[in-house]
Amino acid sequence: MRFLLSIKKMKKLFRIIPLRVALTYLFFAGCWIYFSGKLINLLTNDPHVITEIETYKGFAFVLVTTILLYVDIRKRLAQLEAEHEALLEVQQELTQEENKYRNLFEHSPYAIMVNVQDRITLVNQACLTLFGAKDPSELIGKSPYDVFHSSSHTVIRNRIQTMREKGGVAPEIEEKIVRMDGRVVNVVSKAAPFSYSSTNAIHVMLLDITEKKKQEAELRLRNNRLSALFKLSEELRKAESSNELLKISLKTVTKLVHSDSGTVSLLSEDKRNLEIVAVTGKSMVPVHTQYPANSGLSGLSLELDYPYKTDDCSKEPRFLDLGNASVMGPAIYLPLHSEREKLGVMAIVRLKKKGVQLFTRADVQLVNAIGELVGNTLRRLLLFEQSERRLHQSQALRRIDLAILNNQSLEKTIRIALEEIRKQFRADAVAVRLKNMEGGGYALFSGLGFPAGRRSNYLEIDQNDGLLKILKREKILVHPDDSMSIPASHYLGQVRDHGFGFYAAVPFYSEKTMVGVLELFQKAPRILTDDDRDFLQSFSGQMAIALENANLLKNLLNANQSLIRTYDTTIEGWSRALDMRDKETEGHTLRVTVMTLELARKMHFSEEELVHVRRGALLHDIGKMGVPDHILLKADALTEAEWKIMKQHPQFAYDMLSFIEYLRPALDIPYCHHEKWDGSGYPRGLKGDQIPKAARIFAVVDVWDALRSDRPYRPAWPQERVLEHIRSLSGTHFDPEVVAAFFDLIQNPPEAIEE
Repeated sequence: MRFLLSIKKMKKLFRIIPLRVALTYLFFAGCWIYFSGKLINLLTNDPHVITEIETYKGFAFVLVTTILLYVDIRKRLAQLEAEHEALLEVQQELTQEENKYRNLFEHSPYAIMVNVQDRITLVNQACLTLFGAKDPSELIGKSPYDVFHSSSHTVIRNRIQTMREKGGVAPEIEEKIVRMDGRVVNVVSKAAPFSYSSTNAIHVMLLDITEKKKQEAELRLRNNRLSALFKLSEELRKAESSNELLKISLKTVTKLVHSDSGTVSLLSEDKRNLEIVAVTGKSMVPVHTQYPANSGLSGLSLELDYPYKTDDCSKEPRFLDLGNASVMGPAIYLPLHSEREKLGVMAIVRLKKKGVQLFTRADVQLVNAIGELVGNTLRRLLLFEQSERRLHQSQALRRIDLAILNNQSLEKTIRIALEEIRKQFRADAVAVRLKNMEGGGYALFSGLGFPAGRRSNYLEIDQNDGLLKILKREKILVHPDDSMSIPASHYLGQVRDHGFGFYAAVPFYSEKTMVGVLELFQKAPRILTDDDRDFLQSFSGQMAIALENANLLKNLLNANQSLIRTYDTTIEGWSRALDMRDKETEGHTLRVTVMTLELARKMHFSEEELVHVRRGALLHDIGKMGVPDHILLKADALTEAEWKIMKQHPQFAYDMLSFIEYLRPALDIPYCHHEKWDGSGYPRGLKGDQIPKAARIFAVVDVWDALRSDRPYRPAWPQERVLEHIRSLSGTHFDPEVVAAFFDLIQNPPEAIEE
């Protein structure tokens, strides 16, 4: 650029020198002609002298002008020589810069292309390499839109327009190019306008950033995973149970490594079995499925004690098919352990499908990091839950003990036991069978969880079934583990046919005789630990105690009922003796007893309260046994002194019966049936609610029956008169609430009263 400018300057300079000579000559000639004439006229007027002077004046002019021109031309030539030397130096520098630029252009790590009028006119070797071209002809002549991806066309168009309008270097941006083989590559580009062969061109520099983008993606992935691990550690610290911890861990790891499914299997306490305790994603295996700890790829990872990666689970020799072989693809099996012991295995799986991605080494490292993070926290929670589970088992046993000690019914006690054992073992169904004394088999006594319509299939185990023969000599039987040696068992066939993959039976005994069987049913297979077996046997022992206690209680209740019947017969005998003593009231006691019971039932007395109401009604006049016959049987009106003695019969009743414990709840009627609502009654002058409700009820019935019966001193009243009399005494003699209930009873009498 600078070289071209210098040439233009020199051409201009050489055009100026002749003009300067002509102008200089013209200037001096004019000045000489004008001033020389003036000077001669001033010096002389002699024509001869003037002629002589005029003769040499031209020669002098030529000499002076020649000298002046010589000096000026030498000065100008020296200047031109200096400028020429400077021009040569500039030209040399430009050549060096051009060589340097060409060298940079050819050997630049950047791919460089020159675009002229939207056509590629020049490319370097790096550009050929970037585009995968073998020869410059594959690129030269093409439009930039042919080699850049369509997603970059709008950006390119806007950038070219901006550079043409405003000039200057375009900012660095990321774009996409299309190689000769069709592969799309990410590049960063920088563009600037410049003059090329007298034409406006655009200089474009491209740099492949594929590796950089890959590193950035890996860095982002690493940062995301580190962030996820940090977040996971925070969530794990907040987890309150091993189940919650494992669900959080599985959800996180499957999301981070883009897997379809994940499971965690934990070792049993005896380390012999693995049980699936947590599942996420599209798992084909249900929770609580158990399998031997030394089997499958889980067992292999435990043996190796490091993550085991496989590209296809189903092709592994040690793969254990749990019903999911058809879908299992690439997987990572990670042993979970704390600093002290192995805890179980985490399996991360991608389902078998077209184009499934295999797990990478980075995926294994990430899963392993999560496993190490989970291990110690899991052990702490498992220890806590183990202690909590044993506490719950102790509490369950305690609740059964309390049910037995509280003499609850056998049905309720066994129901409580079944609810507890189902909760502890997460069983699908549980049952208790008791020996059928007539047929010899074991009939279903109580059960929980059986599918609708199938309970009848489990009603009884025949006495000749092979299952019973084994149970009579074993403490516990587990199907299918312990049932291989069982002779043909129709009952176990039913269990298997109905979809139960696990069945356990525990016999319980009374005086060395097997009296019942405790049963567990579960659809998923499982293996009982030694603790489980001990716990079941403890339950069976409690069932035996509950059964013995129920039998003892039944015998006691039978004896108690017999005694109560004896007591009630005695009371009825006393009542008949009173009626026989007082002929005028014969039949009165039975009638008022029936009527009082119906009225008390109408007023919501419980059955237990009605027992005491009946006894009180039968004994309401027991106190009259302390009244002398000449007063009790006197046909005439009693004197004041005799009435005073007669009014003492409620107190006599209390004195006679209060020391009999089982009759104390029945004393309300014998002691208080002559008390009045307004407080004017006897023997204590009780008022309103102070009077026992049973006595208030009996008072109305007693008056009702007495007035409707004949007496020596008056005939029986008609029913309407009696009802009117009772209504008139409501609020004074009688409780208004009781009177209202009595009238309702009279209008709608039950069958017992009508009889």
